[in-house]
Amino acid sequence: MPARLPPLPSIPVPFLRQILVRSILVWLGVRGAAFLLFGLTVPALPAAGLVVALTVGLTTWDGRRLSEHVFLANLGIPVWVLALAAAVPPLSCELTIRFLA
Repeated sequence: MPARLPPLPSIPVPFLRQILVRSILVWLGVRGAAFLLFGLTVPALPAAGLVVALTVGLTTWDGRRLSEHVFLANLGIPVWVLALAAAVPPLSCELTIRFLA
């Protein structure tokens, strides 16, 4: 019988909603800054990866600044789950832009 992986810890809905909205707002800011500075409408794949990484980093940093990581750690949720949740909006937006362009 194969070993089962433990389930992913789930973030409470109010915190997940805040993380997702904050991630979308940070992504819009990063994309807006890239457009104003470099005129990038549909960036190359490495630039899109940089936008996603920057968005995840800034969103995770903001969550740590607001001490959300301490509350989530008390619930047994590690910081990487916060980063994983913050990666969903920019990744889906960048993929949508790539497929529509």
